[in-house]
Amino acid sequence: MTKIYYLAHDVARPSGGVAVLYEHVEALRRAGFDACILHNSSGFKPAWLSPSVPIRYVSDGFYPDKSDFVVIPEDFSAAIRNFASLECRRAVFCQNQYYAAIGLQSIGDWRNYGISSVIASTETVRSFLVYANWPDAPLVPYAIDVDKFRPAQKSLQIAYMPRKRGMDAVTIRYLFPHRYPALREVPWVELDGLHKDQVAQALSQTAIFLALGQNESMGLPALEAMASGAMVAGFHGDGDLGLPAARNAGMWATNVDEALAGLETLAVWFAAKAPEGDALRSAAANYVVRYSVSNRDTCLLDYWRKAI
Repeated sequence: MTKIYYLAHDVARPSGGVAVLYEHVEALRRAGFDACILHNSSGFKPAWLSPSVPIRYVSDGFYPDKSDFVVIPEDFSAAIRNFASLECRRAVFCQNQYYAAIGLQSIGDWRNYGISSVIASTETVRSFLVYANWPDAPLVPYAIDVDKFRPAQKSLQIAYMPRKRGMDAVTIRYLFPHRYPALREVPWVELDGLHKDQVAQALSQTAIFLALGQNESMGLPALEAMASGAMVAGFHGDGDLGLPAARNAGMWATNVDEALAGLETLAVWFAAKAPEGDALRSAAANYVVRYSVSNRDTCLLDYWRKAI
């Protein structure tokens, strides 16, 4: 039976891209495929996840059969190059067009290293891949687990994830109570280095989420916040959240001043139970529907049934 290995970076801090690789393996195993995660360092496991899938390690010796498949992240150029000598089949899972551009600029066409196919995670990535000479890349979209990310009793608080736009985050948090004294007591909840379950719990109770997307193909934290019933303001980071379909799903900003104004508006709406807030949450919920687990699984399984 063909084995499918998803190579993942050994990252100690939470990474949405790595979490998605684990989700793919979980979905494939539910459907009967022989799939596992492949890390480099023996014994490594991401403490910020609760992995239930088998993990193999390159450092323990990795000798896949010719019929096997290795899936390599687009930003792992060293692995794309080093795995070129393997006899197995290889694919790239591209989750970010910016990282892909850096890698392609560095090592050249992935075909030169035996890559036979590229999977795209978003429409933005697919559009990029046309110009990277992969015009027919299949789309396997992101999925939000709405059983995990779901609304609960809301409090007027602002959650944010400062992995990106750290300087903007500090500036916005400093300026907000000074610019809007009436909202000085609104609590801020920093979601940094937490287990995914802790993030989901915090978002379920949060009224407002500050999006700090930058150079994205999809700002997953903002999408998870929408699914959790939080109103989103801030930076979509380009990618699919910058496309027309998501225009009304958040109060998007292009600079710090606009982000501050958006947060203030959302806080006022929440406190007043304004219909505008209900409309924003409804638009966001309607947008998140397209990122269902069932839709992701349909696309994922369709790709692999054809590939092997």
